[in-house]
Formats: sequence, structure tokens, C-alpha cells
Amino acid sequence: MFVGLWYGFLLGAAAYKAWQNSYFRSWFYLYVAILIAGLIYQRDIFGVACCVTALTLFITALTGRIATAMNWRWVQFLGLISYSLYLIHNPITGAIFHAGFILTGHSIEAEALWWAVSLLVSTGAATIFYFVMELPSKNLSNSLFVRPKAMQKKPKMIDDITESTNSI
Repeated sequence: MFVGLWYGFLLGAAAYKAWQNSYFRSWFYLYVAILIAGLIYQRDIFGVACCVTALTLFITALTGRIATAMNWRWVQFLGLISYSLYLIHNPITGAIFHAGFILTGHSIEAEALWWAVSLLVSTGAATIFYFVMELPSKNLSNSLFVRPKAMQKKPKMIDDITESTNSI
């Protein structure tokens, strides 16, 4: 599976925990430093990108700019559909590349073409999946269970995106 990539998930969780609790900050910095050293030694560009992303999000949150510095509608929208995109991108990408290479053969141009197609189709399918499955499931869950007051508050920008996409 992708056990070798769990450090990326842990980076995100550690960044959040370090942002919320200053006790964990030194541990987060140590974890990132050890990872970056090992990943550079292994020449793992993906892992270094994970570290840079986690540090960027952490610093942006720590400085209080996470709601403004990353308040681009397209980024917010990708965040809204991110779980659906996570669930659906792999089978779609695999199917598109498989069928695409049968049609065009293997070349750098064909790979770029099928990468762009898979990006568009995955995003479109995730959007549909979000509105058909994920959002109704969230609404059903919210109607069945009483949540603590702190959990009921959502950032205003998420409401704006949901409302603007519901009007489409």
C-alpha cells in the first residue's frame, strides 16, 4: 500500500498539533529536520515537498494568516472537495493513463496530455462525489447527532464556498 508515505500524513497532524499547543513545537521542528535530512539524503523530492508544505501551513497558521494568506477561492474549493478527491483520484488516474496510453502510446507529450486530462476528470468527479455523497452524508450526520458548540462553528469562507457552489 502506501505505508512508506505515512510520514506525510504525520507531518500534517504534527503541524496542526504544534500550532494548537506550543509544547509540541520543538518536537515538530525536530521531526521536520530529521525528515528533511533523510529525504534529501534519499533524494526524495516528494518527501521534501511534504515537509515544505507542512512548514508553510504551520507558519501561516502560527502567524494568524491562514485565513487571509490562503484565501483564494480555488484553494478553498480544493480544500472543500479534498477528501472526495483523495478517495477518487487514484482509480480515475489509473484508468485514464491506461486507456490513454493504449490510444496514443508512451511519450512525454502523451504523458503530459493524460496527466492534464486526469487532473481535470479527477477534480470534476470529486466535485460530483462531494455534492452527491459527502455533503449529504455530513448533513445527515449533523441532523442525527448533537455536536458540542465548539464543533458547530465553521470558518465563514467555507460557508461562502458551499453557498456559491450550491447556486450553480
